[in-house]
Amino acid sequence: MGEIRQEYEDVFPEETPHGLPPIRGIEHQIDFVPGMIIPNRPAYRSNPEETKELQRQLYALVRALETWQHYLWPKEFVIHTDHESLKHLKGQHKLNKRHARWVEFIETFPYVIRYKQGKKNVVADALSRRYALLSTLDAKLLGFELIKNLYADDHEFCEEYRLVRKSLV
Repeated sequence: MGEIRQEYEDVFPEETPHGLPPIRGIEHQIDFVPGMIIPNRPAYRSNPEETKELQRQLYALVRALETWQHYLWPKEFVIHTDHESLKHLKGQHKLNKRHARWVEFIETFPYVIRYKQGKKNVVADALSRRYALLSTLDAKLLGFELIKNLYADDHEFCEEYRLVRKSLV
């Protein structure tokens, strides 16, 4: 060590410390590969509940766009949502493969996302959170079949119903 010290005098201090150098905290990090995370640094993970809700909202949006795409492509439309993270959809950079594929599909449409807080967005809030309402609505629609079957037995309407049925056959 002495020979090296003499050769590079300007680099080494006059007094050399005895033993190991003092432990110092790391004040910065050096990325060896741009964008890679150093293993000793915890990776950011979002809340699983929020991720599940985002995935549900994003999937619903994709399904709606797939269904109505022929009507929506020609002109710009507005997406009203009560999920705030959908409002930042265009600025997302780190997405998993499924979400990236969905966002790529959504980006083919001319759209604007408007966030409306859940309490103010009464209709969307009622439809998205009230499964009992949807099942009741479904039960009422089944009631029309029952009424249709009762036409033939109705004493005031049965004659008109038979005439219409004959003319259709």
